[in-house]
Amino acid sequence: MKKILCLVISVFFALGLSITVFASPSRVNDTGDFLTDAEENKLSESLQTLYDTYGIDVVILLEDTSVADIPSYTENYYFNGGYVENGILFYLSTYERDWHIRCFGSCMETVTDNDMGDFFSEMQPYLAEDDFYTAMEIFVSQCDDHFYIVNYELTAFDIVIFICIFELVVICIAFIVALIVVFAEKRKMKTAVLQSDANEYVIKGKTEFTETTEIRVNSTVTRVPIPQNNGGGGRSGGGGGVRSTGSGGKF
Repeated sequence: MKKILCLVISVFFALGLSITVFASPSRVNDTGDFLTDAEENKLSESLQTLYDTYGIDVVILLEDTSVADIPSYTENYYFNGGYVENGILFYLSTYERDWHIRCFGSCMETVTDNDMGDFFSEMQPYLAEDDFYTAMEIFVSQCDDHFYIVNYELTAFDIVIFICIFELVVICIAFIVALIVVFAEKRKMKTAVLQSDANEYVIKGKTEFTETTEIRVNSTVTRVPIPQNNGGGGRSGGGGGVRSTGSGGKF
């Protein structure tokens, strides 16, 4: 009996451990308690949809603490949180009204500083009113729109349609320009009258002969070799590489 009881306990322990190991990390971390449970759950569902669609972890971290080095703090938070390689983290702290967006993996290339600024511009009016849930909804929506454009691939049919439309526009423009040129030249020719005598084409008293002298000037071309730079300057890859990029400020 004791052996059976121990076996049952071991099985439950193993199941509990496996659930803990394979449980996905939370993408909404509201340590400042700014969101209701319902709002947090709704945001989590939206972020799960983003992950399922694009394979990118979008993480929201809301706090009420003071952080001296926000870029390092958010970078370490993401890497230690068990998230996938490609992701983006939005950090907000009401302690000193700080916001920060940190990008990882492929998002370092696809999400530029201008994109981050655009994200915040849409959120800023709601952050100023401490309407954090609406601001987070806008952030999720901005990420969805941005990643949709980045991941959109033209099909062969799309390319054919685009080429046909482009060629049609070019043909129409060329046809209109040709008509304008033809009508303009035709209007100029209406003033010309056919003459029966060739002398009519000579302006009387205006015939002159001008002597032209061509003088050739010698020229000298000097070629100066461009010095070769063997010093190994310029850009280099460096060691280690960049782990993340980001942008932030006050709200």
